[in-house]
Amino acid sequence: MTRSKRKMRAKHYFAAAFREAGHAVAAWDRGVMLMPVSIFPNGPGAGKNVWNDALRNVDFEWVKTAGSSVLAERLAEILMAGPVAQQYFLPASPRGDVHRNRLRQSRRLLDAAAGDRTAGKSSYERMGRELERYFRRGDMGRAATALAKTLLLDGTVSGDDAAAIVEANV
Repeated sequence: MTRSKRKMRAKHYFAAAFREAGHAVAAWDRGVMLMPVSIFPNGPGAGKNVWNDALRNVDFEWVKTAGSSVLAERLAEILMAGPVAQQYFLPASPRGDVHRNRLRQSRRLLDAAAGDRTAGKSSYERMGRELERYFRRGDMGRAATALAKTLLLDGTVSGDDAAAIVEANV
């Protein structure tokens, strides 16, 4: 492999590490149990992060009373948190298909929850600003950075280990 290809691959792994760490920290913060987090490719692009709501920290009364728009907004936040973390921590990193798809998916969720595109667009822009402030907060930024560093060293982190890293830094 040529030096330029290795350098490009390294950039993609750095981007994937911060993107996946962003998804994981946001999911953990919203009470969603983390499954293994990895920067290794799962199809096109790099990185995979499986969120599995194993009913950990779920308030069933809230779920019963929360409208589907609230639940869609929570999922949209988790989807958007990865690209926002990548942009915040690595502003010059490559923006691949995975990055754009996550933003597109979160926008679609917000549009559907709002019932129209203009309301969804304002929610999307507001959420992006809130997520950037979220990572600027010392504890969440530290947690995302610590998890990204571990991903760069190990490639894959179990869900329990990811949660422990986040909890140790929050």
